Amino acid sequence: RTEAQFRRMILDDFLSDFTKIQRETKAIVERPNPPDVLVIALTMERLLEYSSLVYESLPNLIPMVRRSEAEGCPVDPSLQKLIGAFTTGEPEKRFRAVIDYVDKVLDESPELQEAKARNDALLWQARRRGVVPLVSAGNSENQYAWNLRLRPDAVLNFIGDSPAAVLVGGSDANRSPERLDDDRLAAFSNLGVDRQTGRGIPDVLAPAILVPIDAGFLDRPNERAFNNGTSLSAPYVAGVLLRMKQANPQATPDDLERMLKASLVAPPDFPAQLRGKTGFLN
Repeated sequence: RTEAQFRRMILDDFLSDFTKIQRETKAIVERPNPPDVLVIALTMERLLEYSSLVYESLPNLIPMVRRSEAEGCPVDPSLQKLIGAFTTGEPEKRFRAVIDYVDKVLDESPELQEAKARNDALLWQARRRGVVPLVSAGNSENQYAWNLRLRPDAVLNFIGDSPAAVLVGGSDANRSPERLDDDRLAAFSNLGVDRQTGRGIPDVLAPAILVPIDAGFLDRPNERAFNNGTSLSAPYVAGVLLRMKQANPQATPDDLERMLKASLVAPPDFPAQLRGKTGFLN
C-alpha cells in the first residue's frame, strides 16, 4: 500500500501538469484561425523535478518499507534497489537511482501512455491545421542537479518527445551574437535523454543566454530586460519561422521545418553524439 501511494504521488503530480498543458494547447489549436506557430515553453514535466520530490520523501518512506518487509509483505524489486542505493551509495549515485526509479514509474504507467498518445494526436492535429508546434527542451536548473554536477540530459520532456513537435534546445552566443563560429551549447539545456537512440535530442539549438525580452510582465512597460532558458529559445525560433512563412505563404509546417533544419550550423568541435541530429540556428 505504501509503495502504491508513493507511485500515485509521482503520477498524480506529473499527470496534473501534463493535462493542464494539453488543455491549453487544445484550446489554441482548435481556434477558427489558429496561429502559424505554437510555442509550448512552460513544460513542467521534468524528470529532475519529480525526482527531487521523491528524493525528499524517501527518508520518511524507508522506515515504512522496512516495517512492511518485517511483516512479510513483498516489496517491488525496483523500490528495493532504490532504497539500497539511497542508504549505501554516494550522493550522486543516490540521486541517479531516484531518477531511474521515477523514469520507470512513468514509463510503466498506462495513464501516462494514454496521455502521451493524446499529446501526439493533438500536435499532429496542429500540423494538419497549418501550425508548427515548438516545444522548449527544458533546463536542468535544479539544486540537486547542480550540486551533484549531473548532466542536463537527465531532463525528460514528454511533450517534446512527440515526433510531431519541433524540440528547441539552448545555445550560448558567447557574448558575440553577430558570430556563429564561437557559439556553444547552453550549459543548462536539455540535450537528450538517451544519446544512443537520439530520444529527446533537440531538433534545433537557439539563443538561451541573455535573450532580450519585453519587460512588460515585470510591470516595467516599454522596457527591455534579459533572461536565460530554453523557454526563450522556442519563441526565438518562432520568430524565424514566421519570417519564413511571410516569405513563403504557401509553405506547410513540414516545409517550414525542412527549411529551418537546412539552415542549421554545427561547428567542428560539436559533440559527436549530436552531430547530424541538431545544430545552431543560423
